[in-house]
Amino acid sequence: MNRITADVVEDVKYVTNIQLKNKTKKSGHGDFYNNAKSRYSYSFAQNVIQGAESGDISYTYAFDLLDGSSKTYDYSKENLAFGSK
Repeated sequence: MNRITADVVEDVKYVTNIQLKNKTKKSGHGDFYNNAKSRYSYSFAQNVIQGAESGDISYTYAFDLLDGSSKTYDYSKENLAFGSK
C-alpha cells in the first residue's frame, strides 16, 4: 500500500498557497459594467437611451455619452435605463 509522504503534502500545500495568492490578486480597476451605475445617473442613462430610440439624438452621440460603444449602450439599455434602479 502506497502512502502519501510528508514531502508530497508540503509540496501540495506550497503550490496551493501560490495558486490562492495569485487568484486573489486584483487589478484595482474593477469591472467596467459593474461600475456602470456609478458613472452616470439612472435618469441620465434613461434620457440618453430614450433620445436615441426616439430619434432625437443619433446612436453615435448616445454611444459617446455612455462611454463610447454600442456594447455599453446595449448594457445600459438592458440594465440601467429600463431595468431596476
